[in-house]
Amino acid sequence: MSIPRHEKLSNGHFQAVAPAASRRALNEFVVTEGFRPCTASGPPQLMCIGFDASLWMHTVCNVFTYNHAGAGESPEIRTIFYRLVTVSQMLLHAHFVFDGPQRPKFKRGKNVKSAPHFLTRCFQELISAFGFTWHEAPGEAEAELAKLNTFGIVDAIFSDDSDVLVFGASCVIRRQNEHYCDLVEIYTEDALEHGAHLTRGGLLLIALMSGGDYNDGIHGCGIDIAQKLACYGLGDTLLQAATTLPILEFVTIFCVKWRDEVCQTLTLDPLGILQRKYRELAHTIQMTTDFPNPFAIANYLGPLTSWSNDQPSFDGIVSSRQPDVTTITRFCVQHFSWPVETLLNKMRGVWTAVAVRSFCQVRDHHYE
Repeated sequence: MSIPRHEKLSNGHFQAVAPAASRRALNEFVVTEGFRPCTASGPPQLMCIGFDASLWMHTVCNVFTYNHAGAGESPEIRTIFYRLVTVSQMLLHAHFVFDGPQRPKFKRGKNVKSAPHFLTRCFQELISAFGFTWHEAPGEAEAELAKLNTFGIVDAIFSDDSDVLVFGASCVIRRQNEHYCDLVEIYTEDALEHGAHLTRGGLLLIALMSGGDYNDGIHGCGIDIAQKLACYGLGDTLLQAATTLPILEFVTIFCVKWRDEVCQTLTLDPLGILQRKYRELAHTIQMTTDFPNPFAIANYLGPLTSWSNDQPSFDGIVSSRQPDVTTITRFCVQHFSWPVETLLNKMRGVWTAVAVRSFCQVRDHHYE
């Protein structure tokens, strides 16, 4: 089965930062890094993790593309149910963010549908029933999550989309295998800089040169070349100029000089980092007058979020409640048509979650 183009790009970008990855069990990570026992002044403290809800929906749909008829009733939302059961048994607060109506209309070379995903309503209903919180971003979920992370509203972001790093996230969790919350890779801002020698500017350079959500990149430039170019600080100077210069000066003056500097580096390789000269690639870049792409830079560095206006549209509160067993049971009966024996078996995980969250003194649904 072929991998969708955007997944290839995402995996490739994560390969670029692989030296920065810390591989751990998610349960162990949230306990050692985020859990603090109760004190005389309050209940235990739990790590807050932000989840890209839109990415969940798209990935579960990809799984059942080729055998939907043989996968049983409502296989996509059933998979989401299982994932929520797993997350609810962990010592964490989960907050889900959905793509909003003003997300970019064009991504990965395709037009983006503005209508909500068909799983959205059921997914949001389940999130609330499990006692977690969610909100809809005005634009893209991954950009909103990066902002939540930047402001310390969530401690980490669980996402398979490497763009969240370019958006400025300081701690990203990525699954390492098909078991959604088993072994994971942890990427932190400090580890990226010291382990992979990549700053946010370097990540931006890789996205612009090798291709991403908003541009196709430069023909003939792979991630390896872009990563080595980042070692020359070219991404950092681009980032600084993009965030400080007036747009007209940036596009008409700086980008021309910066493009010449990139080409000079490719043809001279003054520090020997590239290990060879790339004259053909330099010629391609010199002829690409819209590189670096202002549209892509604007989407990475200034995406629409709840903080784009003077008054944030998100209240900044992430917390959890006890799972509402009655609502969850009713949902399963309505959507999955499980026999009683099967339903009771599937609900064991929910009862485990109730016990775990009772231990954490998470408030009940009925006491709001």
